[in-house]
Amino acid sequence: MPDPSRTPPQASPERVERHGEPSDERLARLHRWCQTGRVAAAELELTDWCRGESPAPGAPALLARIKAWRGDLSGARDVLRRHHDHASSALDADGCESLVALHTLLNEPEDAAHHTTRLHLQHGTDPTVCRWLAVSDPPGVESLPPQSTTNAAQLADELKTRPGLISTLVFAQRHRPRTSAIETLRGALLRLAAAFADDRESSLAVCRGLATLAQLAGDEDEARRWAYRGLKLDPYNAELALILSWVPDETAVGEPARDVLARVQERHPGYRDVAAALERRRVSDAQPDQRRAA
Repeated sequence: MPDPSRTPPQASPERVERHGEPSDERLARLHRWCQTGRVAAAELELTDWCRGESPAPGAPALLARIKAWRGDLSGARDVLRRHHDHASSALDADGCESLVALHTLLNEPEDAAHHTTRLHLQHGTDPTVCRWLAVSDPPGVESLPPQSTTNAAQLADELKTRPGLISTLVFAQRHRPRTSAIETLRGALLRLAAAFADDRESSLAVCRGLATLAQLAGDEDEARRWAYRGLKLDPYNAELALILSWVPDETAVGEPARDVLARVQERHPGYRDVAAALERRRVSDAQPDQRRAA
């Protein structure tokens, strides 16, 4: 699932809440809250909003992204399914894609395939949806009418205007890796590295994506290179530190992985996966012959 701080979809300007705030402005405000650390407050307001009969199309999707970001995949699925099943027009393409992804991650292939079909029927004329289906390869996609196969250049063009999709597509490959899709996505992100040079958040998303995809492809050198490049933008990024924990050190490229992990663990003492990776790496570094078995 994507980060809850990604750019919000546009809501209908005619829909105005009772307290006088237009729904598109309200949704934009809640996205800003997510970006500025007020995620819990945003979740509370979204929960109340989505209990009503007609929340803005992007509201359930944002609430679901917050729940998934917290690890509550079942809760995220239920939010989206409730609105999708009772009002097919209540979810935009992003929300439909998220629902398919959540069913897949929760090992509910029949439900995932059902909503893949609904996504195609409702939004299949959108080139972005076609590309998402091609790269994500969700359950049921093989039964859909033939889609045009995306390539790296086309995908790069799409992601250049919608960088928030990067984390979604990388997340899909992490959980259901496909060699062809991984290589297509890597090619697209490589094209975007220079384009996002002056955009810190998008550059960081590209670095995380390329490091993760390289790790999935077994390309240790590229995983290491992009992890270190991302850490220059965010020295305390846990995701990148964890990627480094699985590849051998290369002093010509960057500092030892254990030092990176120690720094991140000091900043985020509650991150158990980082603490476990640090301990594992310390043991591995002390016993080089057993590193591969660690």
